[in-house]
Amino acid sequence: AQFFFDDAEPRSLVEAARIIGKLMRKMDFAALQDDGSIIAAFAETDLRAAHVLTRRLASTVKSTMMGRDGDAELDPRVTLATMKANDSADAMRERLAAVLPAPMQAQR
Repeated sequence: AQFFFDDAEPRSLVEAARIIGKLMRKMDFAALQDDGSIIAAFAETDLRAAHVLTRRLASTVKSTMMGRDGDAELDPRVTLATMKANDSADAMRERLAAVLPAPMQAQR
């Protein structure tokens, strides 16, 4: 899964990554990327369970984080991809990048 936060300050991104990291299972992995997105990998999880996990994580971040003006919540946009039989980590990142919104590609 890849979480995007529109117009988030760097401090907010680090805080969102910390929250996601604390809420994930020990066997899962998440990392804050240079482009401001958070990539999460759910080990031994089918697509349906990954969808539930992702929705819960996004909901928690949305309800606990504040936006730039202090009143608005951060609204994460999420992209979810499943690993195919012959996939590598690079192939999955390419698939996630292919659906990256155009404004975010221009910023990177």
